[in-house]
Amino acid sequence: SDNLADRFMQLHTLVFGRLCQAAETVEGFFGMALLPEPPDSEEDDDDDDD
Repeated sequence: SDNLADRFMQLHTLVFGRLCQAAETVEGFFGMALLPEPPDSEEDDDDDDD
């Protein structure tokens, strides 16, 4: 029975990981589609961009 529980946990972890990856991909895709060029914000300029 422990083996079955282990399998279930592995499957759950795998599926959850895939879902997270898919969500990130979709979010990134929509982000790029909606904001092709992110505006240069003067305030948030702590990235050594002199």
